[in-house]
Amino acid sequence: MNKESYLTLKKREYPVTIKVLRSMPEAHRDVKPGSKSKTALELAWIFVTEERLIQALLRNEKLGMGATHPATFAEIIAAYETAHADTIAMVERMSDAELRETAPFFVGPKTPGDIPKIRLAWMLLLDAIHHRGQFSVYLRVADAKVPSIYGPSADEPWM
Repeated sequence: MNKESYLTLKKREYPVTIKVLRSMPEAHRDVKPGSKSKTALELAWIFVTEERLIQALLRNEKLGMGATHPATFAEIIAAYETAHADTIAMVERMSDAELRETAPFFVGPKTPGDIPKIRLAWMLLLDAIHHRGQFSVYLRVADAKVPSIYGPSADEPWM
């Protein structure tokens, strides 16, 4: 878990995530695959929330509930673009020693613990990749085109 590998993967995954988010038609912002699921708009907001969360953890700030999501995908995508760039800049400025410092975070249900900041950054990056996969299911439910993520999709074949 090092800074260079983290930044390389984060920068590589970002354009794919943007492509997936931009694939959801605005008219389908309230789609959800099940009654307990978030709406597509709520799920999209998680990408912004997680960027802001890692920034707060890197700055040793208390964690808050965060802002409520905007009304459109365009606003969420703009907020994500800004938050992503801010996170990249913040991590690039930090030394390896600073990234090895710990921050409080949950290590289990209702169980806080101290975790190295670089590990938290990795956890949130991998969680965002997970949520991107979830979002691709929402695209199918909305009958929208699912773009290629790590390989071809039915809507973006490679051959």
